[in-house]
This record gives sequence, C-alpha cells and structure tokens, in this order.
Amino acid sequence: MFSKASPTTFYSPWPVGSPNYYPPTTVSYALEWKPGGFFLHDSWWHTVYGPGTNSIHSDPVYGPQNGSHGCISMPYASARWLYTWAPIGTPVRIHM
Repeated sequence: MFSKASPTTFYSPWPVGSPNYYPPTTVSYALEWKPGGFFLHDSWWHTVYGPGTNSIHSDPVYGPQNGSHGCISMPYASARWLYTWAPIGTPVRIHM
C-alpha cells in the first residue's frame, strides 16, 4: 500500500454517458494498493459484500449495482479499521 486518504473523492475517468461513468463519489477511508487508482475503500452505496459483488449484482437496499471498476469495496467499519491499522508500505496480496 503506497497511499492513504481520509476522506477523499473519486472522479470518473470516463465521460458522462459512458456505461462506466460514475458521479463524483466521496469515501471516508481509501488505501491505494496498486498504481492507477486501485483502492481498498469503504462503500456506503453497498450493503452486501463478498463473492459475486464485484460484478453486476442486486443490492437489497440500493438495487442494481455495477460492481467494481477495479477497487475493493469494504464495509465502513472494516475500512476504518484497516486504515488505522495499516501503515504506508504494508504489502497487499490479492487472492482470486
């Protein structure tokens, strides 16, 4: 992990009208683990996490969700804990 921000706002690199576009989105805790804007972050717009939620799925509260554009979404409490626990330089290993 090489950068952290709390809070921060993500801005879509895609133009309005693109199927990948998303509006400016503020999160409370963001930890960049891969160059190019790949983060572990809280996601207030999700209520379900885990297998199948990083692609198109239905959230019981917020309805249809696009999934992830490359980030790893986390519940607020988990993102807050990780943000305070992990210093810059902490290795991040992703297992698929």
